[in-house]
Amino acid sequence: MNAHRERKRHTGVEPPSHVVTIRLVDNAADIETLLPLGVLNRLCANDVPSRIRQCNVYLSRVVVALDHDSAVGFAAFKMTRGPVRVAHEFWVDPHARAGLTPVTEAILAALETAAGEAGCSRLFVVSARATPLHRILESSGYTISLAGAELIWFEKTLVSDGAPLECA
Repeated sequence: MNAHRERKRHTGVEPPSHVVTIRLVDNAADIETLLPLGVLNRLCANDVPSRIRQCNVYLSRVVVALDHDSAVGFAAFKMTRGPVRVAHEFWVDPHARAGLTPVTEAILAALETAAGEAGCSRLFVVSARATPLHRILESSGYTISLAGAELIWFEKTLVSDGAPLECA
């Protein structure tokens, strides 16, 4: 009996069939290896990036979601000084075996962690109007701050601006 069936028989729990792993990459050669032009175009679906957008992806920090060795989503952002970060590209394969929501949430968690570690207090995610990610972003705490004909900007405050804690 294989390990999958054995685990289900003993625990009654079905093991996850598709595990999404995340890689944070900031080296252009590594990004191009994980997201070669064909994969980049596949993930961006009908919105094939121009050469300038392709260069911006390869010159950014990139969070790549992988299902085994296959890229199923990514977000690209530039490291800047100050409290704001913008993920200028955010794409998830709508046919990812792990599902659209788990891939999107894994990328968001990695983005938020990277932004928080850099001292960022506000994160913007730019998404094409045509992608199905909007409800997932909103359920993850993002609100629409700007909606255009082609792009929607989502925003989330990562650090509370509440009053400082009182000392005892």
